[in-house]
Parts: sequence; structure tokens; C-alpha cells
Amino acid sequence: MTGERVLYFGRDEAEAARCARALRHAGFLPLRALHVAEALTVCRLGQVAVAVYDVAGGERGVLERVKQLSSCGATVVVVADEGRGRRARQLGAWGYVLRRDRQYTVDLVAMISRALEFRRLQVECDAARRAVATLAQRGEPPADTLLTDKVVAAIAHEINNPIAVLLGYSQMLGELDAPDAQVAEIAARLEANARAVLDLTGDLLDALRAQTGSLDLLRSAADFNQLVEQAALQAGTVAQRLGRQVVFQPAGLLPTITADQHRLGRLLDGLFAVVLAATPAGGVVRASTAVDGARVSLRLGVAATPVAEVFAGRGKLELGATGVARLALARAVVGGHGGDLVVHDPPALGLTVRLPVVAGRLAAAQ
Repeated sequence: MTGERVLYFGRDEAEAARCARALRHAGFLPLRALHVAEALTVCRLGQVAVAVYDVAGGERGVLERVKQLSSCGATVVVVADEGRGRRARQLGAWGYVLRRDRQYTVDLVAMISRALEFRRLQVECDAARRAVATLAQRGEPPADTLLTDKVVAAIAHEINNPIAVLLGYSQMLGELDAPDAQVAEIAARLEANARAVLDLTGDLLDALRAQTGSLDLLRSAADFNQLVEQAALQAGTVAQRLGRQVVFQPAGLLPTITADQHRLGRLLDGLFAVVLAATPAGGVVRASTAVDGARVSLRLGVAATPVAEVFAGRGKLELGATGVARLALARAVVGGHGGDLVVHDPPALGLTVRLPVVAGRLAAAQ
């Protein structure tokens, strides 16, 4: 985030110099505007992401200037008293800082950092929306594709939900006078939901590329036990909150695989999420790895769910539309790695991921 240009709009030379020093120390590039016309021009040209409006005591026309700056596309942070700060935020300012003492610049830098992070998340969410819209404009997939109309609709639904949460929390940031701890928690939830949107969009793109043979994988030697263990630990944290349990039984020795570790890790996280969602409260999700000929395999137990019907399109599934969608994406990406995802029939309910191995060293389970 360093290197971002920040506009300072205010007439007090001493305060301007103090703010400029604080901004430079934090890694920002401060610009200065003495008059509103200068500030508006800089914002309209897109030269800054954040504009700091330092309101002088007794200054008139403050709220009108806040509206003008906000309408130019800049994220506005106001330095003012409590009353003007509240009104400025109602008229479009992202936030305000009180000049209680000379150390107010510390609060100002923190506020600017949060504003820039929020702006970055907005840009990433807009990019995700455009990517989904582009995919929708490509027309219907072939009849034999794994990504059927129902699957794509389910994916779109899951994308919309985190975006709705983002909008809700962004409104809270604009309306609440929350202490720093609460603001930090809200910002963390914003980022988590934004990441969920971006990851899901990335999964969709990866699946489409895998089906057309254009998926570029950044392969490297990997310990499959370790990758599964990381996913199981993360799933276990979620399972505990949901009143469930995850048990992982690694194979003692596994051959090394070559895989895109980032994509495979994301895929494993998604599979654990599907299994957890299909497991009743108090249930246990069992994961185990093994050697399967020239492949390594991961077996995930799914409790009492006819997952074999997922790709056959029969019946109403306990997995739900989201589980169906995630399994379809996972199967496509596993196929891009040269492996397969097998969904078992009853009574052996569950699913198995198998990936080819590299001849050579063995990875011992820890």
C-alpha cells in the first residue's frame, strides 16, 4: 500500500507540513492543494486515491466541499471537530479524525490506511463481478460439460452472497462510530468475504480452462500429506464451531507429487467445506491418504448423502446447489492435474481424489 498518493487540502501551513511529514514517514506520497478548485482538479484526473480535507476553525462551505470531493471519485477523510465530522460522513466522506492534539496524525495515517484497503477490496470485487459477467456472455456450455446451467447458477448464487455481506459491512463502516477494535474486526470480515469471492471466481475460471486444456499449472514437488493436513486443520477449526469433528489419518509414507500447490490447497479447502456442509451436527468427517498404484489418494467420508447422484442430475441432494457446484469445479481442476475425483455409490459413501505421483523420494507422515 506504500507509494500511494494522498492529497492534503487545507490552508494551515504548519498543519500541512506536519501531515506531510507523517504521510511520508508512513510511505505515502503527499500532494498539496490550497484551493478547492485545485483539489477538485487533482481528484477528477484520478491522481490520488484519498483526499484529506483539513477543516479550519470557522471555515464556511465545508459540507459542500465534501460533497464535491466525494463526487470526483476520491475517498475523502476529514480532519474536523465531532459535529462537522459526523455531517461530513453523512454527505460522502469515508471517515473523519479529531484534532485532539499534535499526535492526531497517527490516527490520520491509520484512517487513510483503512480507507485504501477498503478501496482496494472494492476494486477487487468489481473485477470479480466483471469476470463473472464475461463468463455469462460466452453462452451456454456444451451438453456434455460438467459445468451445467444449474451448476453455473449455483456458483453465481454463492458469489452474490459474500458480495452482499461486503455491502452490509461497508454500510456499517460508514454509519457507526466504532472503536478501533470493532473497525478492525469489520475490516477483517470484509477482506475474508472479498477473498472468498475472488477464490470462487478463480475456481470457476480454472475449471473452464481445465475443460478446454488451457489451464497453466505452476507445478512443484509437494508433500500430499502436508497439503491435506493443512486443509484438515483449517476445516477442523470451522467444524468445531459447527459442532462437528474432522479426523485425518495420513498414510505412513507417500510418494512425492508435482502439483500447483496454491490451486490444490484451495481445492482441498473447498472439498472439506462441501463435506462439512453435508455432515449433520455431531458428525465426524474422516479423511485419509493412501498410495493407489501410481497415484496418491485422499478419501473423504460423507455422512448419509447420495453424492453419486451429483453428476447424474437425479433427485434432491443434501449437498445442496453449492456443494454440487464446488464438486464440479473440483473435478475439472483435478482432471487438469492428470488425476480424477471419484464419487462413490452407497453403501461406501464418500469421495476420493487421486493424483499421479513422481517416481522418487517418499514423504513420511509427521
